[in-house]
Amino acid sequence: MQQIRELAKTYGLSVEEVLAKVGGAARKPVEAKYDNPTNPEQTWSGRGRKPVWVQEYLDSGKTLESLEITK
Repeated sequence: MQQIRELAKTYGLSVEEVLAKVGGAARKPVEAKYDNPTNPEQTWSGRGRKPVWVQEYLDSGKTLESLEITK
């Protein structure tokens, strides 16, 4: 803790300011890339595990490209 105080003093900062910066920048939510045709409120960014509605859609023989949100 003493080292943190010394570094803060060297740069003209308070210990609270130094410790507040540790968390890093907050990430923005990823924009949705796919939506459920039967319920457009259900969306998926394409990252992570597929939602159940996407997997069911794919299991029915349809393609992921047909779920893409077009602007």
